[in-house]
Amino acid sequence: MKLKNNIGLILLSIVYFGCLFSDGFRVPIKLSYSSSFGYDSNVFRLSDLERNQKYDQDIAIIDSDTFDAPYINSRLGTKYAPKIFKKFKTEFNFSFSGNSYITIPDKSFLVINSGFGIKFAPYRWIKISHRYLPQYYLRNFRDKDYSIHDYYQTEFSSEGFVISFSNRIYKKNWFRIKYSRTNLYYNDNFTEFDIEKNSFEAKLYCKILEFDSNLSYMISIGNNPSYDQGYNSTIYDRSYTEHAYGVYAKKRIKKSNFINVVGLSSIIKNRIFLDRSEVDVFDPLHNGRQDIEYNFSIWVGNKINKKLSHEFKLKHRSKDVFSKYKINYYNGTGDVEEILVSDLREYRKFEVVYKITYNINLNVFR
Repeated sequence: MKLKNNIGLILLSIVYFGCLFSDGFRVPIKLSYSSSFGYDSNVFRLSDLERNQKYDQDIAIIDSDTFDAPYINSRLGTKYAPKIFKKFKTEFNFSFSGNSYITIPDKSFLVINSGFGIKFAPYRWIKISHRYLPQYYLRNFRDKDYSIHDYYQTEFSSEGFVISFSNRIYKKNWFRIKYSRTNLYYNDNFTEFDIEKNSFEAKLYCKILEFDSNLSYMISIGNNPSYDQGYNSTIYDRSYTEHAYGVYAKKRIKKSNFINVVGLSSIIKNRIFLDRSEVDVFDPLHNGRQDIEYNFSIWVGNKINKKLSHEFKLKHRSKDVFSKYKINYYNGTGDVEEILVSDLREYRKFEVVYKITYNINLNVFR
């Protein structure tokens, strides 16, 4: 990865040596574990055109016989708040989470998160965090640098760094501003899709109709660093700008024994690729194209006791693509046909998830 500083390793080192030499570090660790059992109707985010193809034998565009799959998500998280400063609260967070797709093992992945925060006053925090996804299998594509007929697995790794500042506005209303840098680097066959993304986000937290709510806006600039690197596939500039709008609302239910929280969230992303007039070599698949992606979730949850809770969630995700261009497409039987870019890149999917969470305090330093 090109982000050389491993934030997670640095934070772990601070905790370890602090525990050895300071009583302020000998405080309980909060541990949480959750397991989610879900179903994904369109694991590879394929368009209706791709899913409805008649394939000769195997489905060449994916390493699977089906488009949907059940999965299990497991997450282990820790929260550790040593007394480093007399006047300020400090907090370390670490987590390991992963999705295991039961019928499509190649699609399984692991994510490692770490973070550190300093609290200067109520609602006033400075936080830094690091996220690392070692490998993620996307699907199969043709590598036109080698062959126009053979398919290869498309994988990428992702690493991100985030710094944020939050502060109170009035009473329990507060805001957070955040800068993040995320690098997505693809395997050797598809380095032409590498992206280095810089994002800026503003989020407002407030109470709306007795719902704990937040509203957010984020702008991201995705640069294509492998552009013009000497290969046929790198003559196209795949850079983009993306705007994201989010809303989140959660309400606690006090009079029910079966449901004590209900919530919903929605995120709309508008990705705008470079226009035809902005590039030296025109790419009909990307240039002059806009994607609008919709993410919507609704859930209910219940706290069984002080340590155990569970949640049921429904998720819907879709993408509309706006492009007036067509490309040549190899269909399921290997023939070439001309299709609209929008028909190839639009998709719909839904997920059903049941989640169980267990929390515990560990006094490992006493």
